[in-house]
Parts: sequence; C-alpha cells; structure tokens
Amino acid sequence: HHHHHHHHHLHLFPSSPPPPPPPPRHLPPPTVAHRMADRKNTNKYYPIDYDGKVGLNKYVGSHHLRERASKLASQGILVVRFEIPWRIYCEKCDNQIDKGRRYNADKKKVGMYYSTPLLDFKMNCHHCSNHIHIATDPEHRDYRIVSGARRATDTWDSSAQGTMSLMDEEDREEIREDPFKMLEHKKKDKEVAKVKNDELQTLIQVQELTTKSDYAINSILRSRNREKRHASKSRVKDAKSRGIGVELLPESESDKKAADEVVFVSKAVSHSQFRKDERQRIRSSSIFGNSYGGGNKAQSKAVEKARKRGLLSKKGVSRT
Repeated sequence: HHHHHHHHHLHLFPSSPPPPPPPPRHLPPPTVAHRMADRKNTNKYYPIDYDGKVGLNKYVGSHHLRERASKLASQGILVVRFEIPWRIYCEKCDNQIDKGRRYNADKKKVGMYYSTPLLDFKMNCHHCSNHIHIATDPEHRDYRIVSGARRATDTWDSSAQGTMSLMDEEDREEIREDPFKMLEHKKKDKEVAKVKNDELQTLIQVQELTTKSDYAINSILRSRNREKRHASKSRVKDAKSRGIGVELLPESESDKKAADEVVFVSKAVSHSQFRKDERQRIRSSSIFGNSYGGGNKAQSKAVEKARKRGLLSKKGVSRT
C-alpha cells in the first residue's frame, strides 16, 4: 500500500520551461502589386515598425502617383495623358491622327521661357509605334512638333464659306482695262449687297422685337415666381404653426372630400359608446340630411329651396 498517493498531485503538472515568446511580426514591406490594389482604400497598411516620423509613401518607398512617376526621380519624366492639339499625320506610316486623340506621353521639363517652363511630350503613334515628339511653344501660345509627325494644313476656301475674297493683281488689271467687266463686277457687288442688306434688316427687326418682348416676359415671369414664393412661404408658416416640419402642399378639392369622410374616434370613448352616440345622432337628425345631419350638397340645396318656399319649418320637418 505504499503507492505515493500524496505525490500524485505533483505529477499532474510536470515542471517545464515556459514557452518562448512569439517572434516579432516583421512583415515584408508591401509589394508594388500590393500598393496598386486599391488606390481609394483609406485604411492603409501600416508596417509594424512604422513610427509616423515621415509620410507613409516615403516610408514604404512609394510615390503617390504610383507607376506614372517611376521615371520621375531618375529622368524627371512623368507619364501624363496628352491630347493632340491639331490634326497631324504620322511621318512613318502616313496615317492621319485626329485632333483630340489622347496618348500616354512622357512629359519632361526642358527649359524656361521667361518664367514659363518649356515642356516636352513624347508619345507613340497608335498605328505604327513611331515616336511623336511635341513641345510647348509659350512664345506663340501654341505647341510645336519637334519630330515624328507633320501638321495637316487645312486649306481655306473662301467661296464656300461665303466670305469676301480679295482680288488678285491680274483681276484688278483686267477690270481697269475693260469697262464692261467693271460694270459687271459692280452689278454683282450691288446684288450681293442687296441680299446682305435684306438679311441685315430682318436681323435688326428680330433683334428689336425680342428686346421689346424680353422685358415684358421677364416681368411676368418674375411676378409669377414672386407669387409662388409667397405662397410657399405662407405654407411653410402654416405647417410650422401646426408643428409640421415640412412645407404643406396647397389644398385640393379631393383632399377636402377625403378629409371630410374621415371620422376620428377619440381614445376616451369606447367603440360601443361611439356606436350608441352615432345611432342617437342619426335618429335625431332630419331625413333630408340638412345642416344638422351632414349629407350631400344637392340634398341640402333642396332643403334650402323647400325652406324658402315655406314648405319646411326651421326644424326641417315637413308641414304637410
């Protein structure tokens, strides 16, 4: 019987060294893909050893413009979306590139014009990957093509536009020599002038009419708006006085009718009591449904007529 019973409780918890503390969580800095994932996510990942002394971007070695700024520190190049300012032709493939087409372009500052930076944009033609190189030209308030493309020259046809075309020296000489030609020319000028004059007169009339009616229309509109505003204000006031926080809509006939048909039972009166009172009211009211008993308008009008003819006493009971 010498089993070490009194030692048993010691063997339940054998003494062992305490477990080692967990290693510190040194997470790797977020990868590029990691940072790209969600630009608008405001809950950013803060590395475990981040102390807040510098900005988070600087701390993880990222730029707030991400991959667009990858060449910024090394070459001073930022990738931007550049819009072609005029119609151009690619010099390599001769394809037309329309005004307004946008490319991702390498933008670089290359100098100054007085206090204005001179900027340089390099992009690739979308037809053939030829390099197109456009720079700003502050002196002429324009862009200029450095290389890789040529600007489309839009020819101007004055006759199609209906604008005045100037005579060249040959025409002038001819008119001077030939009196008939001169007359013809003058006649043509007069015809054009007449048409233009008629157009002008019409325009002037239209202008005068609209200016006259403008004031009238304007004042009508303003007074209408004023009425609306006042009505709206009074409705808001009305609502406030009833303890309602919104503007009430203007009353309508159908609303009135619906409201008249609603009978509110006060909480204090039991339903049976209400039924009793209602029966009593019906019994004591006139069969004609006059002012004491409610009823419709046609009925009450009939009662009024009868009263005027002396067919009814005041109580609404027929004398006959």
